[in-house]
Parts: sequence; C-alpha cells; structure tokens
Amino acid sequence: MDRLDLHSAPSTAESIPKDPSTALTNNICAAVVKVFKGEELQLNELYSLNENTRWLLRSDMGYFIKDYFQNHILTKGLTMILDEIQKHEDEKQLFILAEIWDRFFTEILPTLQAILYPLQGQELTVRQMALLGFRDLVIMKLSLADLLSNNLSLIPASITQMLLVLQVNVNRKPVVNDHL
Repeated sequence: MDRLDLHSAPSTAESIPKDPSTALTNNICAAVVKVFKGEELQLNELYSLNENTRWLLRSDMGYFIKDYFQNHILTKGLTMILDEIQKHEDEKQLFILAEIWDRFFTEILPTLQAILYPLQGQELTVRQMALLGFRDLVIMKLSLADLLSNNLSLIPASITQMLLVLQVNVNRKPVVNDHL
C-alpha cells in the first residue's frame, strides 16, 4: 500500500474532494500502521485523523468504517506484532511478548482510541475491538499455555496484567477456543 502524505488530507467538509473516502481511509490506515511500528504522529496529525474519521462516519463509508478498522487496519497492525513475537523462541518469546504488551497497552491502544475517537458509542468500543484483536490475532496464535508452563518462575508481571486485562475487558465476546 502506498503511503499518503498525512498532512495533505483535508479536515473540513468544504475542502474535501468529490471522492475522498479512499484517500481518507488510506490516510487513517497509514497512521495506524505507523503507530504499530512505534512511530509518533506529527504535530496536529491526531486532529486531522479525528476529523477524517468523523467525515467518513457521515459519508456513505460510515457504516463500514468500524468493520474496516476491525477487519483490515487492526489486523494488519496486530499481524506485525505477532510476526515480531514469533521471531523468538522459548523464554525470550515470553519476554518479547511482555515488552510488546507494555507498548501495546500504554502507547498503541491509547493512540488508536484517540485516532478513532468518533467511533466510540458503537456496539464495541475501539478499546474493546483492539483488545479482542490482540487476544484473537496475537495471543491465540501463540502456544501460550506451553510458554507459561515452561517458564513458571519467569513470568513477567506484564504477562499477568495482560491476561487479567484481556479476561476482564473482552468478556463481551467469547474466546475463539479454550486458551484463556
């Protein structure tokens, strides 16, 4: 996917071209990928992304934007996280998972919530979608039970926190299989 200049996206209805949905969606997608890579947003970029999301919600794309975030943009970012974790094995994988969870929970998740704030109030919040995605697309793809049982004395506090947060925050959706 080509990256768009994140400052060039219009932020008001008057300045939006006739068919901006694709450009605005790509703009939001590029920013979310950037966040998953650990890059910071530019000055005023959050405001622009927020306005882009609001505009998309009012457009014909409005009905689909939440699904697009959940099924495409979030999936892309979480797949990058899973790939990063799977580069390692055994106890190293456990510590990498703990580091990534810390980054996800303290940096990525709040930024996603800020970017997509206009989506709040939907059936699932951005936070719930992201946590469900982390559970289903990262945790469920790892052999977490083996990883934990082989390293009982080494389980970082972040892993305990992750399991508790995921259990408490995603109770609205059933676990895909019996791992958590």
